[in-house]
Amino acid sequence: MIGSDNVMPFLASAMAVLSAIAATAGWAAREIGRQPWTVYGLITTNEVVTGDVITPGFVAFVVAILLVIAVVGALAMYYVATRPSLLDRVRELTGVVGHE
Repeated sequence: MIGSDNVMPFLASAMAVLSAIAATAGWAAREIGRQPWTVYGLITTNEVVTGDVITPGFVAFVVAILLVIAVVGALAMYYVATRPSLLDRVRELTGVVGHE
């Protein structure tokens, strides 16, 4: 059983895994929806793919966005971990009995 002090790390881990699954499922649905001709076998994927090259600037942009997300997430976890009064207020609002 998960203790009341272990709920936040468990939820953070679950959110990381589930968000990756949701993003992948959304990407697959979008790409299949964009290619109805390939789904029905009228043309192949190689005939609809463009030959555009991914530039180093785009790679740097994506890496920067991921780093910002990681830093903000780490700061948020630090803030929650070092501010027990915030966690107590969340517990009061949700009706969860605190640790005594």
